[in-house]
Amino acid sequence: MSAGRLGWFRSLTLVSAFTARQISWSRRTAFMVFLLLVPTGIAILIRHQAPPGTIAEFMKEGLPSILLGIIQLMCLFHGAGLVRDGMEDKTLQYLLTRPIGRSRVVFGLYSGMLSYILPLGLVSAAAGFVACRAGLPMGIFAGPDQTAMFIRLLAITALVIVFYGALYTLFGLVFRMPTIIALISLVVVDGILGSMPGPPRLISPLAYFEVLLTRAPDPAATDDARDFVFETRASASRIHETLEISHSTAFIVLGVAFFGILFLMHYLSRGKDFIVFAKKQP
Repeated sequence: MSAGRLGWFRSLTLVSAFTARQISWSRRTAFMVFLLLVPTGIAILIRHQAPPGTIAEFMKEGLPSILLGIIQLMCLFHGAGLVRDGMEDKTLQYLLTRPIGRSRVVFGLYSGMLSYILPLGLVSAAAGFVACRAGLPMGIFAGPDQTAMFIRLLAITALVIVFYGALYTLFGLVFRMPTIIALISLVVVDGILGSMPGPPRLISPLAYFEVLLTRAPDPAATDDARDFVFETRASASRIHETLEISHSTAFIVLGVAFFGILFLMHYLSRGKDFIVFAKKQP
């Protein structure tokens, strides 16, 4: 370690706290918070206006899809702009005057973003689930199946935030217009390719998260047990026998991809010129 350089933990803590404060007061915050309330609002509207039984179908099929889509947008608008916004407003130039190092600054930005959006994402997932179940005769957690659904929804929500937050932070290191590129990637890769049957779905990271959100097929399961399973594009593909990805395969692919993203973040940040905008100043 060079003389005077801060340790990894202290570096990440300082940059993370600084980043969380910056993000929480950004112009995107109010819009993102509004989006996170959408699943809960839809659930409340369905319970008051739709026929009985509709809310159960929404919880199984609509809630996970809407929630994951909003989580992706939240990670995109906050993560893709982390590096570029810091370069334009000279935040990174200020941070690099401290004995921290480029890689630590980038990972501090990433961890600071997570410390802000991870709690919000989990609250949104929990509120949507509770809005679907609250007030029912059997209660919110009527048995182990509903509890397992709730835990799985929170766990996958957290994993999606961690993964896509890193992916879009990497976009900010690679592209000059990361938000636009990330939005195109979201539509083409996760939206279009992720909805196609067969091998094209393997390109979409979201397809693997959808596999983890569904329960592994169990031929011996009763109809009542199947009632407490989230339905996603992965389960639809399984029904039509166009593509089936096991839970273990999904974990391995996502794990390799995630650590690959972290490695690229570390490698690219070490040689990144974070004060390029300042050099263009007269």
